[in-house]
Amino acid sequence: MANDVSPMTAAQRMSKSRAQRTAQRKAADRSKDRERKRLKRNQLQNVCCASVTSVAPSVTPSVTSPGTEIKKRVRAAGSKFLSPEQRVRFDAFWKVYPRKVGKVDAEKAWKSLLPDDTLLATIVEAVKKQTPIMGKDGPTYIPHPATWLNGRRWEDEVGTPKSRFLEARDRHLAEIAARANKEQV
Repeated sequence: MANDVSPMTAAQRMSKSRAQRTAQRKAADRSKDRERKRLKRNQLQNVCCASVTSVAPSVTPSVTSPGTEIKKRVRAAGSKFLSPEQRVRFDAFWKVYPRKVGKVDAEKAWKSLLPDDTLLATIVEAVKKQTPIMGKDGPTYIPHPATWLNGRRWEDEVGTPKSRFLEARDRHLAEIAARANKEQV
């Protein structure tokens, strides 16, 4: 009776040591992740502090947590996508485009194009021609500016500004007239 504890089998000892190794490995991974995050946070803070003073000096530090302050600085520093010359051209496009959503994405698309004055004139002219057609079914169906720019939609052919409702109505009236002609004959 002195030995009430049953002896562990070899398989039980092996599984216990495997579980211990797994736990140690997970602990080491967590430690490495924490260290990586700490280093990244320090690098981000160093980059943000240096770039914010040169790019966006008007950003004031927030009273909230340091992480929030860093995110605000990154957004402020990253919002300058265009050169002053391209900014003027983009603003001319933005002024005439009928749907004012996704401005940052539109700026990125504009930056990838880097249009000159002739392309700007072509784009603005195409927007003015396509605006009645784009808005025929309501403002929800007007593509976002970034989508329009990325799709090079200024190269599209311009159709007639007739809505699907009007086309369906005209077809229906034509069918009625055709039936009426058949009945008279």
